[in-house]
Amino acid sequence: MPTLDVIHQQFSRLFRIALSEILRKTAEVTVTNQSVLKFGEFTKRLPVPAYLQIMSMEPLRGLAMIATDAATVYMLVDHFFGGAGQTHVKPEGQDFTLIEQRVMKKVMQIGVKNLEKAWEPVQKLAINPVRAEMNPQLASIVLPSDIVIVVTLGVELGNSVGDIHLCLPYAMLEPLREKLQVSFQADFYEVDHGWVSRFSARLREATVGLSVTLGETRISVEELLGFSPGDVVMLDQPVKKPLIGSV
Repeated sequence: MPTLDVIHQQFSRLFRIALSEILRKTAEVTVTNQSVLKFGEFTKRLPVPAYLQIMSMEPLRGLAMIATDAATVYMLVDHFFGGAGQTHVKPEGQDFTLIEQRVMKKVMQIGVKNLEKAWEPVQKLAINPVRAEMNPQLASIVLPSDIVIVVTLGVELGNSVGDIHLCLPYAMLEPLREKLQVSFQADFYEVDHGWVSRFSARLREATVGLSVTLGETRISVEELLGFSPGDVVMLDQPVKKPLIGSV
């Protein structure tokens, strides 16, 4: 479905901008994988706990889901409070704290909002959160044997990385199959000048390392062993020739 691919690329771009704003640091969000599989196979891959945002996409029938594993939840929460994205391992079966749930609720709100915006050029949808679960067994949006499309978004914040999965039942998208099979571009690739401006401002404040090579020469081991304090080494760099710096 070519159009569905474009929608998800647009969603990742919009979500990246919104996530960068609420975390007050540059986030990278990209589509890293898209697969078609049974819903039961997908939920078996999810750890416990995982933050599972169930949502409606009216007028489409049924429910969809955005799944975030525990490690990614901790990364986002840590960055939200100004940390470097450190994660820890929560005992299996233990729910997220109220603070962790509140942060993820905020992240999912902007996720749902931008998913709705990404769909607008193709089909206007009212996408609304229904409930959040932490155990995949309680998030049965379809039967285990039903086919779903799972889109994985890679989230990168500094040196920390994580994954967010968008799960769409195939039956939900069936009424839009003809629209989704047509190549579609519209204005998806317009430049977001606001984001470019903010990124440029932060880039100008970044600290970079600079190294300069003063010159090079070749000597024998015998000459090297014969060096003593005060000796002069002739380099191949003329005094008036510009030096080359590396950033």
